[in-house]
Amino acid sequence: KLLKINLKREKTELMENEDIVGVHDLIVHDYGPGRVIASVHAEVSDKCDIVKAYESIDDAESKMLEELGILLVIHMDPIATGNARVDYLKSIAVKAVQDYDSNFGIHDFRITDGENRINMIFDMTVPFNLKEHERKVAAATVSKSIHEVDERFYAVIKVEGAY
Repeated sequence: KLLKINLKREKTELMENEDIVGVHDLIVHDYGPGRVIASVHAEVSDKCDIVKAYESIDDAESKMLEELGILLVIHMDPIATGNARVDYLKSIAVKAVQDYDSNFGIHDFRITDGENRINMIFDMTVPFNLKEHERKVAAATVSKSIHEVDERFYAVIKVEGAY
């Protein structure tokens, strides 16, 4: 049996799960016939019922094994959902990243909300072939753009290759 993996389809199927609000970092390791192992990060609401979310994710792992023969491990990343302040701050970060390069993206967005300093913490995904120096320039430029919106805003960016 020939295993055909369609990463876009697999991500889409995972997103059909009502407890999953985002998917990123899908990595597939193919060690030959019948030996495919994958991992993915699934964003879940920080307000969800953790037991229900666990059951849903466990079901998704089982479905992937049954239907495609892939041993999938799903890592849950809790993110703030339905919070107007966090959504607003995230929109600033997304705009700064997209203005820098429309091929870049973000995930795992969270904040530390102080009176005089508001940290926007997130992972910025860039093409794998982007050199280290270019990654640092991109992060610094995005960080500066965010800080220019409001002097209290500071970006804490982890740059990683897009999976």
